Amino acid sequence: MINISNYKLPKIKINRLIFQVIVSLLQFIIFNVQSQNNIRVSQLPIMDQLPSNSVHRIFQDSEGYIWFGTPEGLCRYDGNRIKIFRSDIYSPNLFASNEISCIAEDNNNNLWIGTNEGLSILNRNTYQIKTHPDSILQSMAIRDILIGSDSTIWVGASNAVYRYNPDFSRKKRYTHNQNDSKSIPNGGINKLFEDSYHNIWLTLWEEGLHKYDKESDRFIQYPKIGRTNNPFKIFQDNQNNYWIGTWNDGLYKFTPNAKNDDLYTQITIPKTNYSEEEETFFSFTQDDNVEYIWSMSLSGLSTYMYDKSGDLIPVNTQELLKNTNNIFSEIIKDRDGSLWIGAFSEGVFKIDFDKPAISNFPIDVLNTKNNIAPSFTSLCVDNHKDIWVNQNRLGLFIYSPETKTIRYFTEFEKLKNIPELLKTNNIIYISSLNEIWITNDQNTKIVKIKKKGSDITSLKESFLNNTYKAPGQINHIFEDNKSNIWIGTKNALFVQPRGSENIFLINKKIGSINEITQDTNDNLWIISNNKGIYKIAIPQIVTEDEISNLEIENIQSKLLSDHIQSITADLSENIWIGTKEGSLIAYNATDKSFTNRTVDCGLKGEAILDIISDKYNNIWITTYKRIIEFNPKNNAYFVYSASDGVQINSHLKGSFCKTTDSKYIYIGGNRGYSRFIPSEKLNSPLTKVQTKITDIKVQNKSILSQNNEVEFDSKNNSLVLRPEDKNIEIYFSTLDYINAKKIKYAYKLEGVDNDWVYPKNDRQFAVYNQLKKGHYTFCIKATDAHNLWSTNITKLTIDRKPAYYETNIAYLLYFSSFTLGIFLLFKIILGRSKLKNEVKITQIEKSKSEEITQTKLKYFTNISHDLLTPLTIINCLIDDIETTVQKNMPEFGIIRSNIVRLKRLLQQILDYRKVEGGKMELRVAKADISSFINDICYNHFIPMFDKKNILFELNSTPQEISAYFDADKMDKILFNLLSNAFKYTPRDGKIIVELTLLIRENTEFISIKVSDTGIGIQPEDIEHIFQRFYNNKTTDVSETNGIGLSLTKDLVELHHGKISVNSIPKTGSTFCIEIPIDKKSYTIEEIYPEAQSLDLNNIDDKLQEYPETSSKISNINILVVEDNVELLKIIQKRLLKSYNVLTAQNGLEAIELVKSTDIDIIISDVMMPEMDGLELCRTLKNNIETNHISIILLTAKNSIDDRIECYNAGANAYISKPFEINVLQARIQNFTLQKKQQQQEFKSNQEINISSLDYPSMDEQFLKNAILIIEKNLTETEFDINSFAGQLNLSKSTLYRKIKTITGLSPIEFIRNIKLKHASKMLKSSHSSISEVAYSVGFSDPKYFASCFKAEFNITPSEFQKKQ
Repeated sequence: MINISNYKLPKIKINRLIFQVIVSLLQFIIFNVQSQNNIRVSQLPIMDQLPSNSVHRIFQDSEGYIWFGTPEGLCRYDGNRIKIFRSDIYSPNLFASNEISCIAEDNNNNLWIGTNEGLSILNRNTYQIKTHPDSILQSMAIRDILIGSDSTIWVGASNAVYRYNPDFSRKKRYTHNQNDSKSIPNGGINKLFEDSYHNIWLTLWEEGLHKYDKESDRFIQYPKIGRTNNPFKIFQDNQNNYWIGTWNDGLYKFTPNAKNDDLYTQITIPKTNYSEEEETFFSFTQDDNVEYIWSMSLSGLSTYMYDKSGDLIPVNTQELLKNTNNIFSEIIKDRDGSLWIGAFSEGVFKIDFDKPAISNFPIDVLNTKNNIAPSFTSLCVDNHKDIWVNQNRLGLFIYSPETKTIRYFTEFEKLKNIPELLKTNNIIYISSLNEIWITNDQNTKIVKIKKKGSDITSLKESFLNNTYKAPGQINHIFEDNKSNIWIGTKNALFVQPRGSENIFLINKKIGSINEITQDTNDNLWIISNNKGIYKIAIPQIVTEDEISNLEIENIQSKLLSDHIQSITADLSENIWIGTKEGSLIAYNATDKSFTNRTVDCGLKGEAILDIISDKYNNIWITTYKRIIEFNPKNNAYFVYSASDGVQINSHLKGSFCKTTDSKYIYIGGNRGYSRFIPSEKLNSPLTKVQTKITDIKVQNKSILSQNNEVEFDSKNNSLVLRPEDKNIEIYFSTLDYINAKKIKYAYKLEGVDNDWVYPKNDRQFAVYNQLKKGHYTFCIKATDAHNLWSTNITKLTIDRKPAYYETNIAYLLYFSSFTLGIFLLFKIILGRSKLKNEVKITQIEKSKSEEITQTKLKYFTNISHDLLTPLTIINCLIDDIETTVQKNMPEFGIIRSNIVRLKRLLQQILDYRKVEGGKMELRVAKADISSFINDICYNHFIPMFDKKNILFELNSTPQEISAYFDADKMDKILFNLLSNAFKYTPRDGKIIVELTLLIRENTEFISIKVSDTGIGIQPEDIEHIFQRFYNNKTTDVSETNGIGLSLTKDLVELHHGKISVNSIPKTGSTFCIEIPIDKKSYTIEEIYPEAQSLDLNNIDDKLQEYPETSSKISNINILVVEDNVELLKIIQKRLLKSYNVLTAQNGLEAIELVKSTDIDIIISDVMMPEMDGLELCRTLKNNIETNHISIILLTAKNSIDDRIECYNAGANAYISKPFEINVLQARIQNFTLQKKQQQQEFKSNQEINISSLDYPSMDEQFLKNAILIIEKNLTETEFDINSFAGQLNLSKSTLYRKIKTITGLSPIEFIRNIKLKHASKMLKSSHSSISEVAYSVGFSDPKYFASCFKAEFNITPSEFQKKQ
């Protein structure tokens, strides 16, 4: 060791120097102090916040903030975030230079900030930065700043020292004066230092050490030190020893009161590579915990300590900083005793001495040996401190922390042949036997191993199934304090008593046992899946007799879960239970009460894996990702993380144990295992935590910014906001730099928050938006590192000034204006009340008129429907009479003509009602509109015009006009206009229809003009003629219903067109219509497919003409469904001449008849009571037993939409009322003959091609299913109608009726027909014999097959085969 007190450099001999260097080197290498276990070095995670990754200076102010001086500005750190002060484009004159060289704080709350180009002052009350008022310092490089004990400030700049008063006035300047030998030499300033005796020391570059003499007010130079006389830094330790670090001359111990030769004692310090002496030292500090002296040199950081004899010895701390570049700038000690290190390019490192005592064992050899990362499922520690571990997928191995080696079980001769060690679930050290007991989850074997040193000395095996036949998997093994060994399995509880090698069954009704523990009263506690907790009093000696008399008490509570994971007992008679749901429950065995402690220990719902109680009565809890130490007494808890030195961050159940003496707790995981030393730190009293308001942003601008206009008083914590300042962010911190991430905060803004707000740990700020005017108090409190809430509450008063519209004067104006407004409003209301009553009366009258109109229209609509059925009856009677008398009388034509006219008038009322209800839809299709109008005019109106000798002209330009239009709507429009023209044009008058094609803005229109030479319209009536029910004075009311032109206008507008009229009384009128006729003028929904549209419009014209037959066709049954009895009888009478006719008066009666009678065709009205025709049609068509029946619907509705609705319901045909009975008969004949043709074609066709026969889709699908079933049973000779009906899920009668109706064949004939068609196909495509084909299609007799084939296809099989 180096005896510094006797060390005299000038008298030393070279051999003694070499010897001491060697001794120091050896001590530096081998000395390792155990207290380093609590020392943790961490790099501050602030690199992304720093303006430069190089930190030259570190300083802590009186409030506790840490300040960093960088080449790019000054930074303030509060433990969470960095606040930067620098000159930039936003604050161009903040500092003369951003390169900070030194920082100090005076007694007036000012920071003195030295840069390479001058000195600045930061007022910590306002955070405003100003240049020091002494202009001499401008542009000077500030080397060091010292705040003296007398409150004066010493500034070292270039080669002079300046002394200032607290008010910034200069007190004196100390510089070199060639004429004064007592002035300081002309050397650059290195450092200024004040020792504990209030002496001021000055070091100059290559000009030595100087001490300030108060009496003479000058610096006195000390003798030369080292070769170059270049002292850089002076430091005084806690033993009042002085240390001087020089530049290039090494480290010296300095004794100020000694003689010249004994002033300096050089200390030999090896470099980190142990080859040379370190010569340059520039920063020192001494910690308060282990009292090491930490020196910083060009080679990095060196550490020393005093031994008991007072000698200085090196301490090997190189491992702490092994992951750094070792290029540092400064080291300081903060008020909590932590050390801060500024580094070049690596930001800031911090050394903490109060971190938990944790030792990590990454077991790197595991990766080296097997190329696999650690993943431990169970572990324990034996009496040699070796770790027994089950590694996932590799099995059992033993790790020696001392030698850092592992040995797998396969490397031991006695263990290598035990396959159960490949996957173990329990590894337990039995201290009373000095054995390791190991089990697995595959059988009931217990492997008992005894180890001495590194050798396995004994191996025994036990099998639980020798005691009990079905013990189940071994889940847990526990040794109590009486050396009894308890074994819990999936099905039972066992015990091996002390001193016995026999295992006894205790109980087989407990269920699946998870864990066992013992309390201080010698009670055994057992947790079982789904059955709760059991308690057993352990007898003094466990014998067979005692076992049979053991009392097992079951403990239940609603707090308990069905998924209890772990259990432990503490020293206070509490039983702790952990569940998969994440609940921690304490059971007090004294008062038998349960308490949920989940929230108290900081659990957040994650599953609890293991819990253990240590010797200080703390509860240790592991989850899949966290380790928690919990003190139940004061609710303090500590969550271990990587910042505390824990290397593992993922755990598994069972990888958790403590030593028998409770000295250590071991936890394994994904990166090896960690060893914890339990302590009483959670029992320490609550520290006084004071939360600081670190920053406030108003309207997203920090109050710490320069030239900030917000009034903030940092002393009194008060903030005054301007009227426009409504949004604030408040930042806070406890300035705890050791456990910053573990601190929790709670805040509330009185007047806004009803209760405390608890933000997440990573959120150290509060945000409030849209603050109203008034007074607020912001309260903030925090916890310590152990999550105990401090009683200290920091308060910030906030006053937001009112805007001009929020002042009292403004409110007075508002009140006055409101009162005046109420008065004026009241006056207006009184004035308008009379007007409102008048308007209300008018509205009532109008509403009544509208109601009467709607009632009238509804009545017309209903009566129109009712009239169509009598018209149908009249029409059918005419047909019947005409058939009976067999004469074509002209009176019949007149009757029919008036029926058509009446039908059109009734349809007009129905259409108007539909337009009024918004249910009229447009359906346009492409056609020649000029030809269409020509047909209307000449087919319907020429005979009428001829009777009155009216001249009619139709002009079209061009002759053919291809257009998109709705034929139904256009027919109604022209019919109304031409009818009006005919009605009001006198005899010998003239009517002209003009068609013109127009093109406007790339859109085609057609102009239709209908002109007459009638009586004309009076000018005052023109604007009303399109109103409903309007009749002018010149009109005979009896000749009009008043809705014709109104309906015409609605139909034109529905067609996206417009209608107008020009008229001269007694001369004539011209109605003009313009409608678009190109495709782009209509929506996709309005354009109707041409083919479908054609079918719907001409459906009644496509009937084939069939001669009426007088012979009765008895095998066709027709059901007529009509609620009008007269019409029902007429149709029945007419159809009975040719068919079997049944009748029903509504849909329900019809369905009952269909169930009991074979019906071929149904003729049904649409509008009927109970069930209408559409519902009847849907019901029958959706039923497989009836969907083959053809249905004809009769209805008074005649629009395209009505037809579509009928066909969508499944109708086969549609006939509108009134209709002619001959049309109905023709339609029936059409159905019967078409069906016969289909039946004959199906029967005679040798191919099975259903699609070509045009069956309805449901009939086609039925036939395909039927044929498929026959084909599956083609070779079956016993396949009959019963099998056929069963596979189709139909009764035999229904099958017969359906097959007969569709194909004209009975089911047996149908089966034979399909088989014969397959036979013809086989005869075509193969050279098989006729017998083989007959057998292949299910015929047992080839002769019978041949006769059937000839009967079916009129050719023998052999002839058929020859033709092929």
